[in-house]
Amino acid sequence: MTGVSVALFWATQISIASMDFMVCVCLGWWLDRVWNLKPWLTLAGTFTGLIAMFSHLAVLAVRAARPPHPVPADSASSQDRDRRHDDKARSDSQRIES
Repeated sequence: MTGVSVALFWATQISIASMDFMVCVCLGWWLDRVWNLKPWLTLAGTFTGLIAMFSHLAVLAVRAARPPHPVPADSASSQDRDRRHDDKARSDSQRIES
């Protein structure tokens, strides 16, 4: 993965974690208005959102701490295989010429 794709991945994951929090808070606020229980459901939504957000961030931290998986030789892209085949053919032809 390139640097830009890694940065976009992490930005997306952190945005999702913050959305976990915001959805819970907004849902609690809305239910407070509907059932006239101010501020209890907003507080419950806030704490639920914090738990959801930090659990998402904890999963991301564990994922970031893991070493990257090595790419098996079988999963190389077709361009890489073609390039290796061309290099091998070129070295074979040079060996035959000498």
